[in-house]
Amino acid sequence: REDYGYGTTSRSTRLIHGGLRYLEMLDFGLVRQDLKEREILLKIAPHRVQPLPFLVPFYHTSLFYRLKMRVGMALYDLLSYDKTLPNHRMLGKEETQRAEPGLKEEGLQGSAMYYDCQVAFPERLCLDNILSAQRNGAQTYNHTQVHEVLRDAEGRVYGVKVQNRLTGEESEHRGKIVINATGAWVDRLLEGWQAPKPRHLRLTKGIHFAAPPANRCALVLFSKTDRRLMFAIPWLGYSWVGTTDTDFDADLDMVHALPEEVAYLQETVSDYLPQGNWSEIHFTNAGVRALVRDNRPNANESAVSRKHGIVLHTQSEGLEGMITVLGGKITAYRDIAEEVSNLAGSFLSDTTEGKTATTPLPGGD
Repeated sequence: REDYGYGTTSRSTRLIHGGLRYLEMLDFGLVRQDLKEREILLKIAPHRVQPLPFLVPFYHTSLFYRLKMRVGMALYDLLSYDKTLPNHRMLGKEETQRAEPGLKEEGLQGSAMYYDCQVAFPERLCLDNILSAQRNGAQTYNHTQVHEVLRDAEGRVYGVKVQNRLTGEESEHRGKIVINATGAWVDRLLEGWQAPKPRHLRLTKGIHFAAPPANRCALVLFSKTDRRLMFAIPWLGYSWVGTTDTDFDADLDMVHALPEEVAYLQETVSDYLPQGNWSEIHFTNAGVRALVRDNRPNANESAVSRKHGIVLHTQSEGLEGMITVLGGKITAYRDIAEEVSNLAGSFLSDTTEGKTATTPLPGGD
């Protein structure tokens, strides 16, 4: 509807990672999927995705906690058994200080070092996929808003009516299958196309800020307020700090960082890196995660799984012929796209095998 990558893609933490937090939630399937995809992206998009060392510093922690972290790191290595990145290392206090001199010395016991990846510009990764699609025959349009679905007399979807937001020109586009992959906007679109139903998504907001550089490695930090995991990451000469995780139900086009959210991040990062200039914020960003709704009572924002979901709409919904994609992390985007494409292919009796896991993206060769 806007330019490519306008939504959650351009507002992310800019990481391609398995996610230690999801390991703690025992979401082994999600972690394995992301670690497998991390390795694929290193091969097909080496110009976009680069290895990045992470440190988890230990302060005033028990022996049990450090043993638990060691086991978790070993499990992370095990789940990425096909990786080309180095395995984790446990560092003592002096090694940790050499790796990250800016860390607060008081109470520092050591750290765990492991590797994940960074994508400095996920918008460019998005664009690479669009260019690849065009080279394979796709027609692509930005600044183009879907206004309504086209349905036949039986209520089957056979296309969409769209409007070019720059010129006002309207047109219709038809196909045998319509895939709705509109991220955080999914429920808002579906509400206009079918009888009211429970929402598919839980939307949560995350913010980041860019400050003067204060760290060499990516740091895994835990909030002083609620112990939630966050990152401080070296990015393009800045320290990129985030993220928050709060429910969001307002205008998706007006999402922005609030002063109290910035202060929440500042409080934690200044405690770990006291020499940093955390009062000088160059800019902030804010985005909305599209999480598959968890109907368990009192499930907090951070505990909701990042697994994706797929909805096959039915005739009773008036949307037969449409497939909706829910949630998912940017790390697993290729695998999710392949799964959805294979599903669409099964309806079209097309069993063509996907090649995106081995074909370099434009520039990746």
